[in-house]
Formats: sequence, structure tokens, C-alpha cells
Amino acid sequence: MTVDVASEVTGAVTTRRLQTAYFAPLAAVCSEDLYLAVDAGLALRRRERVELEPYTRVSSRTYFGRFPAAHYQRWTTVSSVDVEVTVSGKGRVQVFASDSQDLERLVASAEFDSSEDVDLSFPVAIDKFLDGGFLWVETESYDASAAMWPIRYSTSSKVSETVASVVVCTFNRAPECLATLEALTTVAGAPGQIRDVFVVDQGTDLVENQPGFPAVTQKLGSALHYVRQPNLGGAGGFTRGLYESMGMTSRPDYVIFMDDDIVLEPETANRMVAFADHSIEPLLVGGQMLYLYHPNMLHTSAEYARLDQLKAGIPAHEDEAGLDLTEELPVEWVDAQYNAWWACLIPTKVVETIGYPLPVFFQWDDIEFGIRAGERGIPTVTLPGAAVWHADFSMKDGDDWARYFSHRNSLIVAALHSDLVPKVVTKTLFKEVLRFILSMQYARAAMQLSAVDAFLTGPSHLEDGGAEIAAWVRKMRADYPDTIRHSPADIAKRNLHGVPKHRDRGTPSQPAAVFLKRVVHQVLGMNRVTAKISAADNIWWHVSLFKSVIVTDAAQDAFRIRSLDPQLSWKTARRALRTLARLRLHGAAATEQWRQAFPELTSRENWARLYGHSD
Repeated sequence: MTVDVASEVTGAVTTRRLQTAYFAPLAAVCSEDLYLAVDAGLALRRRERVELEPYTRVSSRTYFGRFPAAHYQRWTTVSSVDVEVTVSGKGRVQVFASDSQDLERLVASAEFDSSEDVDLSFPVAIDKFLDGGFLWVETESYDASAAMWPIRYSTSSKVSETVASVVVCTFNRAPECLATLEALTTVAGAPGQIRDVFVVDQGTDLVENQPGFPAVTQKLGSALHYVRQPNLGGAGGFTRGLYESMGMTSRPDYVIFMDDDIVLEPETANRMVAFADHSIEPLLVGGQMLYLYHPNMLHTSAEYARLDQLKAGIPAHEDEAGLDLTEELPVEWVDAQYNAWWACLIPTKVVETIGYPLPVFFQWDDIEFGIRAGERGIPTVTLPGAAVWHADFSMKDGDDWARYFSHRNSLIVAALHSDLVPKVVTKTLFKEVLRFILSMQYARAAMQLSAVDAFLTGPSHLEDGGAEIAAWVRKMRADYPDTIRHSPADIAKRNLHGVPKHRDRGTPSQPAAVFLKRVVHQVLGMNRVTAKISAADNIWWHVSLFKSVIVTDAAQDAFRIRSLDPQLSWKTARRALRTLARLRLHGAAATEQWRQAFPELTSRENWARLYGHSD
């Protein structure tokens, strides 16, 4: 099932800006090389102006400087763009294009020699990029200095102007959220297309109490909508902004979800809206994620989920994950199954068709929504050059209370969108739980089994939106010593600094045989050594060699101490057999319950109930 065309087509032809390529970031932590490269000579890069010394060459063949021609040819009605440059001084401007093999070709060129500003415009057909490719500008000065203003990519369009709301969900990250709002002040409010900004504050450290909040309020004016509510997780926070937007008298055409703790390139919002405006059919437009702690690195070009493995965040193109964008740029067009909600645009017409997000507190809510949209013929496009910086996932430890929701919600999504529960998924879960036991991660195993219990309980488990369950998970985890985070001082007090460090020897060639061997060693009590393990070596086949391990947290700010407890291992294993036998026996019935309740769970009325509204 599909929905109507994304944007209204009028008879009037107007010039629409698709992208502006600036020369430097707003945030000091981010690299200028992602915006404009200096290939030769000396250049002073500011956000809206670059000054070139004589015999200097600069290039916008950069992450934020390129125009994603392949994506526009595949997904939009745009057949040509005008590459517009304003320059002064003496030199030459050239426009280049690339293809999926990263082979470049010159498509336009012009010289300039003037002390005054010169406006240059180069029409370029978007017709040879289906498998990949970009446009960019290279400017060089001759024997005199030159200057250039931001590069504009525009098109002649019959698409009417649209408006969007931005929704920022926050929980006790007030300073980070305020910084995101400050970045949004550069693009939001009249007369721009980003008309409204919703801040849904679910915490106790409130954004409105930040010293800079009055100034942001003044800049955004009537565009800012500050909403406070109890903590309903990311699902409840984002959906509140969507809920309020859908209920407005003058409803926006799009809602853009953004995390609170990102560093935002504000041009991202404009690029997402422009792309959605010209799409052939309605689609979700996602922004990419760059690593905050390694700000030149790309998380991945696009992502998909493997429901048979209950895993998400899998790179759609393995070669385009973790790239240093100052050294190598992705060039191929890549399919996305969903886009995470660190930055994602959703047309409000799509919500009319497929419903609201699932009230699952957080984790997998964005994944489920993208999969659901795809099943209705509404694709997700992750747009290169539209991005935010977000804390590196590799520096977030996987053993925390949030994993419960990931385990539970992955089961719900697998039940709703596949026929994998219970048979295939039961095997996956049994392997995972046994690996947690072998790794002495008893709390992680308990969370996973509790997640199965919750799934079998059925949709009533989501009755309160998840706030009480989050508190229960934290309390449950507190009973397990392997969840305690120890400081270096704690390790010193225990006289453990002298424990030797052991490195992993690599992935075993026969993991099934190694798995059985590790089980036998633990059962027979053959593991007698205590070891220090780095975060990178925290892998089940390595950790399970030892009686006790001191493992560095992935966040690099604490240690976990895990010790073999034979009684707890047997107790957890027996629970796993009982719980997964119940899943095998009753999983199909639970799946049917979730599917029957799905329309109600994702209805506006259900969210109104959770928000205490009578809609």
C-alpha cells in the first residue's frame, strides 16, 4: 500500500535551494576538512567565506561539500541542478562529477577576474548517477588572491513550499540539549521551512533551567514549544512531538526527530526537507551519524536489521562503515532498511497511513517504524551529507540496563514483521544466553530471559509505556556483582593492579568446538587464572578461559569484575531451558497477540491515553 505524492505540485515554477555547502563547521570539535579541502597553497576557511592566497586550490569534494547526485536521480523528480558560486579576485571555478567507481569527469568550468563579486551558475544534468556519484566544485586562484562564498545547489521546481517540525527528546542532558537548540536557531523559525521546534523534556535536570535557555527562547520565538512530561523513554518523547505536530491546526508536512546529545550541522535539516520535497513518492529521509569522539569517522552509510538474529545496526555496505571521511568518501548508492532517530524525517502523511511509533520506551522503536513503512511501500533513504555527530557506539558498553529493552523489543519486532518466532529465534536466544553465562555476565543473561518473559506476557506489558519497567530493570541488575562499575582506585584498594593482562588470540576457526570446550572447562573447574581484559578483547571465547576477569568498560571510564559462580551458572542455565521451552511452546500464540494488538498500540488514542489526554 502506498500513499499520495509527498508534496503538492503547483503550476508555478520557482527556484528551490536543495543544498548549501559551507566551508567550516559551527562546532569547534568538528573538522574543516569535512567541509572544504585545501589541495594546494594556503586558504582561510570560515563558515560563509573562504579566502585563497595566490596559487591556491580548494575543493568541495568533501563529506558536507558534495551534492548527492545519485540519490537525487534515484529518488526525486530533480533532473538538473544549477551549481551557483559567488567569487571575487582572479582564478577559475570547475564543476566535477563522479560515478560509482569514483571516476571523475569535468562538467563545467569558468574563469573570473574581478575585484567585485561575480556570480557564476553552471547547469548540470542529473542523469548519469544511478549506481552512485556526486557533484562538487574546485576553485583555484591564479597569481592573485581570491575569495568564494558558500556554494549553492538549486533547481527549477514546481513543488510547493512545505514546513517541518523538529522534535528533540531529552532526559537529563540539559546542556547538550541546549547546544542542539542553539544550533537550530540558525535554521528554525519564520520565514524558513523549519517552522516549529518541540523540546520534550522528560527529566529532572531541566533544559529550561539552563542559563542560555532564555536567549534561545528569544531567538526561536513562537517556533519553540517546550513540553514537560514523565519519562516515557525515547519512544514516548519523540512521539509526543509527533503527536502535538499532528494535532496542530496547520499541520507540518514533516516531523524531524533529533537526539538531544548530538552535535548538529544545522544545514542537515534543510537538506532533508529539500530532498523529501522533491521525492517521487513519500519516503523517510535519514541523516547519517558521525562519531563524536572521532569526528571525522562515519558510523555507516546505511543500516538494516537481521530479525533472525535479533540484531540491528548492521551496515548495508561493510566497506562504508567506520571510514575516515578526510581520507576516503563513500561513492556507491546504498539501500537502507531504516534510519535511527538521531536525525530522521517522517512525512506526516506517512503517519496517517501506517500509524504512530510503538510505545516500547526505547530501543528498536525507530527500527520497527522503518520496517513497517517499508512493508507499506514507503522506503527509507539515508542521505549523505546530512548528518549529526553522536557519541561513538563502540564507546558505549553493551552490558547496561538499556539492553533489556533491546532484547525485549527485538523479539516484539521479529514477531510483528517476520515468521521467525518461535523456532528460529529460540535457537538464537539459547546460543546468546549460554555465551553470556560463559562470559560470567549473569545480569545480561537474566535480562535476556526476563525480556522473553515480558514478550510472552503480551501487549499488556506495555500498558504504562515502560517507566516502571525501567526502574525494575535497574533494581534487578543491582543484585549482580558483575554490573558494578569500579574505578581505578577501587582496583587499587583490592590490590588487583598486578593482575596480568591477557590478549585475545583471534577468532576461533571452529567456534562450536571451542564453545563446548569452554563449557567443559567451567563445569570441571579447570579455569583457575584471574586476568585483565581490554574492552576490545571482551569476547566470550576469550573471557571464558578465566576464573575471574577485570574487564575495561567500553566507555573507558571504569572496570567490571566478573567471577565464575558455578551455582549461579547452573541456576541461570536451568532458567534458560525453562524460559526458552515456554517460548518454543507459546511463542506463536504470543506473536498472534502482539499482531492483534498492534493497530491499537500504534494508534493516536493509545498515545493520548499515555499522555493523559482525552484527544
